[in-house]
Amino acid sequence: MPRELYKENVAYLHKRDTRDNTPDWATDGEPFFCNRVSVKHTRWTPQSNTPIGTVEEIIKTTTQLNFEVNDKITFQRQSYNNANIGDFSMIGAVDPKPMNQMGNKHRNKTFYEYWITKAG
Repeated sequence: MPRELYKENVAYLHKRDTRDNTPDWATDGEPFFCNRVSVKHTRWTPQSNTPIGTVEEIIKTTTQLNFEVNDKITFQRQSYNNANIGDFSMIGAVDPKPMNQMGNKHRNKTFYEYWITKAG
């Protein structure tokens, strides 16, 4: 396992279970270290000829878990199943980036740094 690069926050991954056509998430999450980073994007609107800026939050982690779209990430141990909309985030996109730490060329397993974008 590679060493953890991001240690500011402890988050919990709640995997999605889709048995019986009813989506539900695991109540106990798998803990991992992460950092929350705000990224600003600017795009040009041709109709009004003005730029529009948006800010989205990206969660960066080097913990080697199976992150998938539509799983939940919470910052509390227990998930409350939509009781409070602010206590969880749905995964909208996962961008794995290969890590090239010193000594990685001799390893036979590839490690990734994950950039996770929230949905919505």
